[in-house]
Parts: sequence; C-alpha cells; structure tokens
Amino acid sequence: MLFSNVRPVCYYVDLYRTETPVMNAGPKRSEVYKLMYITRGSCHVKCAGNEYLLTKGSFFHTPPGVDYMTDIYDRLETVNIYFCYAEAEDAPVGKDWTRYLLFDRSSDVKPALDFEDYPMFCGVFDLQDTFGGEALIAGILREHSRSLLMSGNYTSALLSCLLIDMAHASSVGRRCGGTAETVISFINDNIETDMTCRQIAKKLGYHQNHLNSVIKSACGVSLRAYINNKKTERATGLLENTSLSVTEIAYRLHKSVRQGLQTRDRSRPVRFQKTSVRKNHRRLTEQNNPLSKHGQGTCH
Repeated sequence: MLFSNVRPVCYYVDLYRTETPVMNAGPKRSEVYKLMYITRGSCHVKCAGNEYLLTKGSFFHTPPGVDYMTDIYDRLETVNIYFCYAEAEDAPVGKDWTRYLLFDRSSDVKPALDFEDYPMFCGVFDLQDTFGGEALIAGILREHSRSLLMSGNYTSALLSCLLIDMAHASSVGRRCGGTAETVISFINDNIETDMTCRQIAKKLGYHQNHLNSVIKSACGVSLRAYINNKKTERATGLLENTSLSVTEIAYRLHKSVRQGLQTRDRSRPVRFQKTSVRKNHRRLTEQNNPLSKHGQGTCH
C-alpha cells in the first residue's frame, strides 16, 4: 500500500497568503468561520472549552474569531476532515469557499493537535470549477508527497510525485470518479514500488514517448522545493532514466532531498522568480543611465 504507515500530518491551506483570486474572497478575519466537514469515520473535537462528537456527514464551524480547534482526536476509525472558510453558518461546503484543509490520521494515534504546530502550505483548490476536482486531487497528492519526504518515506514520496501531473491531467481522475479517496485507492491497487517509471506510466495510460516530460513535470514541481542546491540538475537527470526502478531513483535522491529539507524554510510558500536575469539587468541599466535607452544625450 503506497499510503500506509504514514505519520499523522495536517495540511493547512492559508487563507491570507495566496495570490490566486478566489470567488467571494476578502472577508475580514473576525468575520470568517472555519467550517469542518467529516467525509469518513468519526472524531471528537474540543473548541472554546466545549467538546463535540463528529461523525460521517456532519459538519462543525468555529465561533467567529477562533482560528483553530484546540484539540482533535479520533475514536472509531480513520477519519478524513475537510476544512473550508465560510462567511456564515449556512455557507455550502465546497461551493463558495474553496480553500481546504485535509487532515487524515489513523485511530491509534491520539495526541492533541494544534494547527500552529504544523507548517503552513499555500494553495487554492476549486471543487466546482471546470477542473472537476482534479486541482484538489493534485494538491492533496502534492502535499502528501511533501509529508512523505519529511517523514523519510522517499520511495512513496517519489511515487506520489509521479502522480501529481497524472491526476491533474485527469487520466486518473476521470477513471476513478474524481475524488481524492478514489484516486488514492486506485494508486494503492495498481502501483507497486518495484515498478519502473515506464511501467507506471503505462499502467496509468500515458504514452511512453511523453514519459520523460511527464516525470519531469510531476517530480520537478514537488522536488524543487526540497533540493535547493546544485544537485537539482543531476536529480532531474535521474528521473529521465526510465530503466531505473522507483526504489532505485528514490535511493539515489535520498541525500539531495534530505539536504533540501534541512535548508528550506517550510513556514513560507516557495515562490519562483519569473523575471529573467538578462531582462532585469536591462531594466536596472536603463534606470541608472537614462542615456543608454536612447543612445544619445542632450547637450546643455
């Protein structure tokens, strides 16, 4: 099972640090409710001194101004909890507010959970958009691969990375019904850790002529956040070698990934510089020397 034996992790999608425009965005912090919807299992929640039992199909919202639950712990089985922000109590889940938190952990682990103890991640997923849920699936897989890397499960992390682009492209999403749970079940049933990258692509319906670009796209996006050194190009080269098994690739990436995890500040989202060095240099030159723009000066 690809997603078994993973340590409990909370994925927090920050409402106030994303640059992506969202429908109905912009409420004041004091007016925002945090709405929680249970999709599987059951759990207890402590919030503002009160305790609540939540079961499948139920939802819970915090009082205005309360930013996090003080304690969440399971009682019966594995529980999936989706969080979203809503302006009012009756805001529909998954329609108007599309910024989500996924919390998934096994019932045998019951420590108190404080959201402030976990790193924040930045992203927006729209279940009702034209993507049909694929953006949410890709986001969950990306953050899941991040947690796998942080916990040292490099082989599973690489497999998860491979599936990001595939879920986004809907080849897996359409086949599995478009929900994160069914996609993960499909992965568990069809993908083995000793498969080569070529075998994985074939299993998921990808033409092998496009295999290298798929692997680059899926793995490069996720691993770039961790490999902040000169080994990035070498790591990308490894991913292009389709004769290597996923286990072998993960083993060779082990040191690079670990170094990247130690150096990166995970409390802030990764941003990429869009302006090229050459274009930036030309802009600075024109600012500092107005004559260079026109090629001639005016004599006084």
